[in-house]
Amino acid sequence: MDDINSCDPDGTDVSGNDFPEPEPRDYPMESDLTLSYQDPDFDLNGREPTISDLKKAIEDSPIPVTESGILEMKDTAQAIWSGIEEPPLMSKMFEEDIWHIQDMPDTCAIVSQEYILDSCLERDFTEAKLVNHAIDKGYYTPGCGTFMYDVGNLLEDYDFTVERTEGNEFNDILEKLNNNQKIIVGVDSNEIWANSSSEQLKDLFFMPEANHAIQVIGYNNESQTVILNDPGHPDGKGMKVNLHDFKKAWQDSNYFMVSAKPPSSASA
Repeated sequence: MDDINSCDPDGTDVSGNDFPEPEPRDYPMESDLTLSYQDPDFDLNGREPTISDLKKAIEDSPIPVTESGILEMKDTAQAIWSGIEEPPLMSKMFEEDIWHIQDMPDTCAIVSQEYILDSCLERDFTEAKLVNHAIDKGYYTPGCGTFMYDVGNLLEDYDFTVERTEGNEFNDILEKLNNNQKIIVGVDSNEIWANSSSEQLKDLFFMPEANHAIQVIGYNNESQTVILNDPGHPDGKGMKVNLHDFKKAWQDSNYFMVSAKPPSSASA
């Protein structure tokens, strides 16, 4: 990955630094997302609805939420969008809202973890603060990135339960998502951003390379597309990638996956 580190650590003592505590923040909704919650006791007092408001509406009421269509509740973790038989997990609605493109060329693993921290803990974990913390702890080397098995360390620092595995199948991702876990995978970005015959030939005749970390936030079975938050692409917010192309890109990391279970105090 531009994040999966190809450099050796410099041996600097990185112990003893405190992680700066971010300020709480409610995330504003997208302009086209409306709350059709009809309970008269649910009063926003004239303010714009937040992610927390939407979660409350979904969890506490059978009345659907709309975003250019009806959202029917299947349970608190999944939903069916009108016209889609097997939609991505509902959490993607919240996770897309916190997407931003990475500021530096080798911080994709840090920013992918930032998405998860922001969406689960509902705080503003800036990329700059997380980069400084990762440097202090030895998780990240500027100009080189993050070693594969250091991806997830930032989440562990905030009491997430993290598992790192290789040799996975796509169904393993779906199982984790269906159990409300968060997923980061290693991929060859070239096969997602500009999949071409030259990239396929390179994989046949040269060593495959995984150079990028992305968050997987859902899957649409009808269109066979994987839904991503990709920190390295300008259109990476909720990016949809063909399942075949995703698997080819993921293969180059030996199907590496970081699955993270939020702490019990975090949002679902």
